[in-house]
Amino acid sequence: MEDEWNKVETEIWVPENKGDEISGIYLSVQHEVGENKSNLYTLEVKEGKTLAFWGSKVLDGKMSAIKVGQQVKILFLGKITPEGGREYKDYDVFFKLAPAEPEFPVQKM
Repeated sequence: MEDEWNKVETEIWVPENKGDEISGIYLSVQHEVGENKSNLYTLEVKEGKTLAFWGSKVLDGKMSAIKVGQQVKILFLGKITPEGGREYKDYDVFFKLAPAEPEFPVQKM
């Protein structure tokens, strides 16, 4: 129905295991969010559902090459401890241009 409102559901994605991944359309980034002043990225993963994830030095650097509207896939590579360094979470980030037409129907309000 044209008068029907759809609720935007946003969950936070927190990768736990090597190989965890998310993909979708890159919607937005909010800067300096929360007490740690981190970036908060949002992807639309399917019609009406969004997932957000917190940035880090690794993710912020890789996401800087991605433009809003592009399709993106983030793959968690696990925790890495460089010799004599601090442990950090590593990721691969992939992208492709958004399709001319959405892969799923867009509901008009």
